Order: sequence, then C-alpha cells, then structure tokens
Amino acid sequence: MQEIVDKILVYLLENAKGTRIDGYESPSYLTVNGIAKKIGEPTSNVSILLRNLEEKRFVRSKENYVVGYSTKKDIFFLTPIGIARAATLTKNKSVKGFL
Repeated sequence: MQEIVDKILVYLLENAKGTRIDGYESPSYLTVNGIAKKIGEPTSNVSILLRNLEEKRFVRSKENYVVGYSTKKDIFFLTPIGIARAATLTKNKSVKGFL
C-alpha cells in the first residue's frame, strides 16, 4: 500500500501545481476517480488511502463543483507536509516517471 500512497503524493505534486482550488469549478483529475484512473489503482483503495493521508495531514480535501459533474465532489491537494514528502520521493526517484 505504501507504493500506492507514494504514487498519490507524487501525482498530486505533479498535477496540482498552479491549479486554483478556490474557483467555481475544479478539474476532475483532482477527484478520487480522477486520481485512481491516472495512477491505475482501484477507486476504493485510493479513496481509503486519501482519507488516511488527510488524517496524517499530507493532503486536504475541499468539496467543490467539478468539471463534468452536476454535483459537488471532493477534490484533493497537498499540504506543505505533503509537498515536502512528495518532493523527497521525486528527488529520490523512487516513484518518478510512473505516470
């Protein structure tokens, strides 16, 4: 499971840069479904792991309208602690280039 956690952190680091989370609509690639699809893992696993990462304060979620959906969904983004961890993983190349 740690490998999937690392994939999630690096994915969010690489894909959430410069993405506004306070706008009216957020991109679908920051939802559980979008993250799971991009990293090639089951949505159920990603959902549980994101909640664990949120408890550990590596990520935060925000309910917002998402492009392509008519209802609000949770979008996920890294906290400063999560950014530091993901940057370390990328620097050490332990999961770099999997996407």
